[in-house]
Amino acid sequence: MGSRSRVLVVLAIFVFNLFGLGFFVYFRKTIELSGDLRAVQRREARYQQKIADIEVEKRLIQRRSDTYFKLIKGLTAKGGQDAAAAQAGSFSGSGNSIPLFADIPSDLLVPGEELKMDDMENGPKLLRRRPSSQSQGASKAQTNSNTQDHDVVDLPVLVMACNRANYLRKTIQNIRRHLPKKGYSIVVSQDGTDASVFQLMKSDEFKDIKFFQHSDVNPTANSYNRIAQHYGWALKKVFSTYSSAPYVIILEDDMDVSSDIFGFFEASARLIASDPSIWLASAWNDNGFAENVKDADVMYRTEVFPGLGWMLTRGAWDEIADKWPTQYWDEWMRLPEIRKGRSMIRPEVCRTKTFGEEGTSQGQFFSKYLARIKLNTERIDWLNMDLEYVKESNFKPMLFKKVKEAKQVSLADVNSYQFQDLRLEYGGIKLNTERIDWLNMDLEYVKE
Repeated sequence: MGSRSRVLVVLAIFVFNLFGLGFFVYFRKTIELSGDLRAVQRREARYQQKIADIEVEKRLIQRRSDTYFKLIKGLTAKGGQDAAAAQAGSFSGSGNSIPLFADIPSDLLVPGEELKMDDMENGPKLLRRRPSSQSQGASKAQTNSNTQDHDVVDLPVLVMACNRANYLRKTIQNIRRHLPKKGYSIVVSQDGTDASVFQLMKSDEFKDIKFFQHSDVNPTANSYNRIAQHYGWALKKVFSTYSSAPYVIILEDDMDVSSDIFGFFEASARLIASDPSIWLASAWNDNGFAENVKDADVMYRTEVFPGLGWMLTRGAWDEIADKWPTQYWDEWMRLPEIRKGRSMIRPEVCRTKTFGEEGTSQGQFFSKYLARIKLNTERIDWLNMDLEYVKESNFKPMLFKKVKEAKQVSLADVNSYQFQDLRLEYGGIKLNTERIDWLNMDLEYVKE
C-alpha cells in the first residue's frame, strides 16, 4: 500500500471517528434535553396546580373578607351597649366575646343562632340571617311549622332530569305539594335535548321554574360518564346562578318527597355549621325498609354517602368542584380522600322514595330493594327538636352505649325480633388445620 493510500485510510478513520463522536455527543445531548423537557413539564404542571389552588384560595378569602366587612359594618351589640365601642373592644384584644346579631347575605351563619367574634378566628362556617325577635316569636308560636321563611336568599331545589317527562311532572308536583311558600326555588336541569322534557318545561304549567339544559354532551360517553358530567355541570351552574345560597338540595326526576323534607335539610344545615365532622346530609336510608325502621324523628350519622335526595353546602362544593370525576360520581363521593373522615347525616325513615323503575340501571334493583323503601308520613318539626345527640362528641358515646345495652342474639335468631336493638358477637378466628390441594381442585365455580 502506497503512502497515499495509508494517508487516505488514516483520514477515513479520523473522519469516521469524528462523525461517531459527533453522533454520540448529539445523542447524549438529546437525552439530556429530553430529560430537561420532562422536568420542565413537571414543573409546569406543578405551577399550574399551584395557580389553581391559589385561585380557589383567593375566592374563599374574598368571600370571607366580604363577610367580615358586612359583619363589622352592620354590627349591633347585644344588651344595649354602644355598637362602635363594642366593635372596638372586640378587636382590641380585650378578651371580651360580645354576642352579635349578623344581618349578612352570605352562606356561613346558622339561622336562629348567634355569632361571636371569637368564632371568626377560624373563619365563618355557614352564614344565614338571624331572624328578628318578632319573627322568632312567630316561629315558636307555629309549633307545626316545617321550616322558617328565608328572607335572605332563595334556596335552590335542583331536580336532575334527562328524558322521562312523565316522571319529571310527577316529581315537580310532589315537590310543590310540600315546598314552603317562601325561601325556595325549583330548578330543573336536563341532560341532553329530549323534546318531551323541553316542551314540558316550556309549558304554562312550569313556566315559573328555572330550566337549565346541558346540551354539550360527548356522543361517545357511556351513560355513567354522562350522568357524572351532568351533575358536575349542573352543580356549578346552580351555585353560580344562586350566588348567595348557602346550600343546594339535589333531587332526581323520579322521586316522592315527605312533607318535612325541607325542615330536615334546614336542621341538617345547622348541624353541619356547628360540627365540622359532618360533611353532607341525605334524606335517604339505604336500609330504610318498612320492617327495619320505626322512629320518624331520629337522625343518624353514616360513613357512606347515601345520595338519592341530598344537600350540598357551598363550602363543600368549593372543596370538590375542581376535582369532579368523569364517571361514577356517587362512588367517588365515598372515597376516603374525598370524605376525609367526615360523616353524613341521614334519617331513620326516608324522606325520599324513588318510583323510577325505568332508567339507566334498567330497574335491576327496583323491585327487590327500592320499591320496599318506606317513605315517611309523619310531619316532624325538625327545627324545634334537640339534635345535639347527632354531634360527634355526643353520638359516639350514645352509639357505644346502645350497642352495649342491645340484646345479644345469634345470626339465626335475628329475624325473630323487630324494632329492637340487637347485638351479634363474633367468636374467635378459626385457623384452618386441613391441607388443601388447591392446584388440583376444580375452581370453575368461582368464575362470574
